[in-house]
Amino acid sequence: MTEYTRELSKFLAEHRYEDMPAAAISRAKDVILDTVGCMLYGRTTPAGIRIVDLVVDVCGGGGTATIIGDKRRASLTAATLANGTFAHADEFDDRNTESQTHASGAILGAALAASESKAVSGKQLLRSFVLGHEAVSHVAWPVAPDAFQNGFHPAGQFSTFGAAASAGIVRGLDATRMMYAMGLAVTQASGSTEVAYTSDAKILHTGKGGMAGLWAALMAEKGFTGGSTALEGGAHGVGYLEMITDKPRYQFILQGLGEEYKIVSRVGLKPYSCAGDMHPGIDAIRDAMRKHGLAPSDFTDIRVDSFSIIPTHFDTPNPETRIAALLSYQHCIACQILFGEVTPKQFTDEYINDPEVARIRKLIHVHLDPEIDKRFPKIYSARLTITSTKGTFTEFNDTSRGTPENPMTRAEIEKKFMTLATSSISAARADRIASAIDKLDTLSNVDEFMTLLQGE
Repeated sequence: MTEYTRELSKFLAEHRYEDMPAAAISRAKDVILDTVGCMLYGRTTPAGIRIVDLVVDVCGGGGTATIIGDKRRASLTAATLANGTFAHADEFDDRNTESQTHASGAILGAALAASESKAVSGKQLLRSFVLGHEAVSHVAWPVAPDAFQNGFHPAGQFSTFGAAASAGIVRGLDATRMMYAMGLAVTQASGSTEVAYTSDAKILHTGKGGMAGLWAALMAEKGFTGGSTALEGGAHGVGYLEMITDKPRYQFILQGLGEEYKIVSRVGLKPYSCAGDMHPGIDAIRDAMRKHGLAPSDFTDIRVDSFSIIPTHFDTPNPETRIAALLSYQHCIACQILFGEVTPKQFTDEYINDPEVARIRKLIHVHLDPEIDKRFPKIYSARLTITSTKGTFTEFNDTSRGTPENPMTRAEIEKKFMTLATSSISAARADRIASAIDKLDTLSNVDEFMTLLQGE
């Protein structure tokens, strides 16, 4: 039997920066820039404020690790919890469509904390980030979409493996200790969709995943073992993947390692601050309005046909809370129609309770399309049938803006970063952070970069 856990861990520990293509390094810089922007903005949100107060209280005001956008410090694991939570605070962080996972906040949060008080180069940080995404995908894809459909929330679950890998790389774990870190990650990797979609738990999942993954790496570094068959199972029980689904596709754990870099092929950035599952429909309504000159008053009915989890998880015509609105296809399309954008401010009470937004939401109905569902989760699609005073139109989208197939431009990424970052720090500081990220591969030590991430 193939030793999947051992072989994946060996790749993560031994794959060199020099072996990575320029496209993976360039993409990593873009994704890190986007993630840091989301973290700086997330620090200013109610959830961000609460999580900082919590970790500072727990640490008693002490610690050596940077809380991004804050002058205070915390322990390595507490800072990772805070920084990862910041990243997902407004559903604006990137996502891996193949594994249905928000992972960059956990991966970067754990790597940054692991680099505190160590001489870590920019190349090491970039390597850890790229390979952290490999760990996430190669554990998640063998069980997707079953994990989500069986009630696991991927961001709380699979981000743990990315964080364990990135922190392990920064801490210099060899193949054996990386394998132990993967096993110790298995014992901690979880997340409930039911809880996530009805509470603040969803916001916390990237932070929790980052913290758990960092713990796994630090424990392995100290000599704690984690077994050698955590993913596939062995003589004493089934492996992690079979705990999730009765038909894991084990071959995907190792398939494409060192050839297809997931940060390039599967990780997309978000132009809209809501669940990425709804982005195809938002793009479709935007395109239809442009093509046919439609105004908000023209719409009489909008039918959205999409994949299986849309009717079960994103059909919320009357959201009353922020989390419900973030997961409401009706609310997101209504905001695009009325305001031409879907940004964090559209999920405040002012917009959720707006009578005109409510009117448009009532016109929108979501349905399962079996043909679209056959391609999910590899491809996320939406077909809109729009009935209006100007006629009936159909608009289809399966490459929403921000996906690897239709990426945001560098100018769009930089604009998003500056908009988010300057909610927390000055434009001058934000410019310096962006410049440092662009030059990460030239830094012999990331200490100066870490200093820039602190509050002013």
